[in-house]
Amino acid sequence: MKMLRYALCVCVLASLGAFAQTDQKVNLSGTWQIEYHDKNGKEVDTPMVTFLQTGGRLEGVFGDKHWRLEGTVVGEQVQFLFHPPGHPEVTVRYQGKLESAGQMRGTMVSEVQSGTFVASRQ
Repeated sequence: MKMLRYALCVCVLASLGAFAQTDQKVNLSGTWQIEYHDKNGKEVDTPMVTFLQTGGRLEGVFGDKHWRLEGTVVGEQVQFLFHPPGHPEVTVRYQGKLESAGQMRGTMVSEVQSGTFVASRQ
């Protein structure tokens, strides 16, 4: 009977370990290269973004001017935003989905323009 309980406990613990590994979140901390295309396909931009992820919260800097950003990560869903200095009335909002640990894809919307993006971890 003790042997059966022991074997059952080992199986349960092994299952929990496997479940925990598949449920781990990707940490976005680091530098990412964005390729942005506006909705008309005329403007292409390739800014860099650097994230620091703490739990589901993102902080970081956007572009070569290092504009402060903030955002969230919930499961595979990522969103972040910033206000360009000198234009507090403009909110640039990126929303996307992680396709892998090193790539995300989504949309960018602001009061000035909108389009799509793909970001790759550097």
